[in-house]
Amino acid sequence: MVDLIKPLSDVRLLIVEDEVLIAIMVEEFAEELGCLSFHTAATVAEALSAIDSFKPQLALVDCSITHSGPDFVVADALDDRDIPFIFSSGDKSNILPGRHRGRDFLAKPFSMDQLRSTIIRLRAGLHIERQE
Repeated sequence: MVDLIKPLSDVRLLIVEDEVLIAIMVEEFAEELGCLSFHTAATVAEALSAIDSFKPQLALVDCSITHSGPDFVVADALDDRDIPFIFSSGDKSNILPGRHRGRDFLAKPFSMDQLRSTIIRLRAGLHIERQE
């Protein structure tokens, strides 16, 4: 059963975010949500390495990690390994390719409460409403 106050207390979280201030904010949110084990990756290469070495159970993935537009290499790798993840982006969810349409999506800036409710619904296996 998912702890509604600390829904990340038993999860290894991968944070894929290249903007330092946003990464720090998400790390602070993760700690507030009970996460004891997280890894932050600022590049696609770091994220792909972390998927294999850190073995996350959940990930929050920035859609524009490369700064050259949306990139879904990390999302594809997570999906291939059946690791649940949430997209985050300053863009709208219509940037998601067909493979990832309907995935959980948080529009930046998002609040800790938005992140908490998305994590709880995702972990409970419920359909996620998009936060745009």
